[in-house]
Amino acid sequence: MEFREVLQNRRSVRCFNDQPIERDTLIGIIRDAQHTPSWANSQPWRVYLATGKTLDGIKADHYAASSQGLRGQAEFSTMHREAWDPETRRNMGKWSTQIRGHLGADHADEYGDSQRDLFHAAAIAYLTIPTQSSLWSVFDLGAFSQTLMYSAVARGVATMSAYETVKYPQIVRKWMDIPETEMVAMGIALGYADDYRINEFISEREPLDQILTVKD
Repeated sequence: MEFREVLQNRRSVRCFNDQPIERDTLIGIIRDAQHTPSWANSQPWRVYLATGKTLDGIKADHYAASSQGLRGQAEFSTMHREAWDPETRRNMGKWSTQIRGHLGADHADEYGDSQRDLFHAAAIAYLTIPTQSSLWSVFDLGAFSQTLMYSAVARGVATMSAYETVKYPQIVRKWMDIPETEMVAMGIALGYADDYRINEFISEREPLDQILTVKD
C-alpha cells in the first residue's frame, strides 16, 4: 500500500468484529513504530499489548466501572470543553453534531455501547512514558502513536485511539503490571472493522487555508 493511500485510509473505527489479529502482525506493527524519531533519541515510550484473556479481564472490569458511572481518572489531565481554545471547541462541537446526525435515533446507542466494551477490540496497545518526562516526550509519544496506527493500516488492521481506553488507569495497571514510574498515557484499540453504521462516519478536516500560513 502506497503511503498516501495509508494516510487516506486511516480513520477511527469505533466497533471491531470478532476476528483476532495474528501475533506476528501485532509485533510487526510495534516494531514499525520504533522507527519514530524522538528528542535526542530518548525513545520515552513503552508499549503494553493486551490480548486474549488479559484483554477480556480489562474489558470486564472497564464495563463494570463504566456501568456504575465511576468518574474517569485518566493520568493525563483533562479539562471541560468550555476551557478549550474557541476554535478547537468549535471543531469539537461540530464533530459531536455531525456524529449524532450520522447515527440518528435508530443507531444512537451504538457508540456508547461500543465504548463500554472498549470498542470490542481484538487487542489494545497501552502506551506509557516515564513520570519524569518533559512535554517533548509527550510530543514524541504522539508521533509514535501515529506511526503505530499507520503501520496497522498498511497491514490491514483498523485502529481507535481514545480516552476511553485509559479512563480507568488503575484497571490497566492491575492487569498489565505497569510500574508506578510510568504514566498510562494512551491506549490504541486494534482490530478489524465490524459492519456498524458508526464505522461509516468520517470526520471532516479544516480547509488547508485555515491551518496553514506560508510566508516567502
